[in-house]
Amino acid sequence: MKTKKLFTAKSAAILSTVLAPVLGAAISMPVYAEQPSFNQIEGGYIEIDDDFSGYTLRGKVGITDNFYVTGGYSNVSHDELEDFINGTAELSASRFGVGTNFGITDNTAVYGQLEYLDLSLELDSSFFESDSNEDGYIASVGIRSMLTNTTELYGELAHNKVEETQTIATAGIRQYFTDNLGVFAEYSMNDYDSDGYAVGVSFKF
Repeated sequence: MKTKKLFTAKSAAILSTVLAPVLGAAISMPVYAEQPSFNQIEGGYIEIDDDFSGYTLRGKVGITDNFYVTGGYSNVSHDELEDFINGTAELSASRFGVGTNFGITDNTAVYGQLEYLDLSLELDSSFFESDSNEDGYIASVGIRSMLTNTTELYGELAHNKVEETQTIATAGIRQYFTDNLGVFAEYSMNDYDSDGYAVGVSFKF
């Protein structure tokens, strides 16, 4: 099966469209002297292509100043598949791995991480049921910047390899209401003309 290159012209367009505003804001805003936290837990609602919706849980825990472990689980479903009569689909993804982060200014950090990815797909229609599992990896790089003591902007470019490869760009914002508790909102798009968003609660420690 033919796979996509690691970084295509369309990947570059995704990078400039989604991540450039994050980089621009991080550079142009006045400096707030605090690094983003790599000790956090988040959970929320996700939607993909206006078809699949569900929930996501994810987190990072620092093991040193510059290294951390990361993991997450998401589950989305679709109750009206066009290709099946009375068909439903449920997709779940588990991921875990390690990452490293470095401060490049007083308030901005870049990071890279490598994760193992396990995907499970369940199809159920009037004619048959099917369960399948596949695994692969996710290699990601990103930037996070504290614009103020309560507002963070972030962007990430991820290369996913399971059966085929895809490049996913994500841009988002976290707004904290206390020293630890806040909310997040993010938008993602990939080089298969698919997009989605997530909103939820963020807790840093």
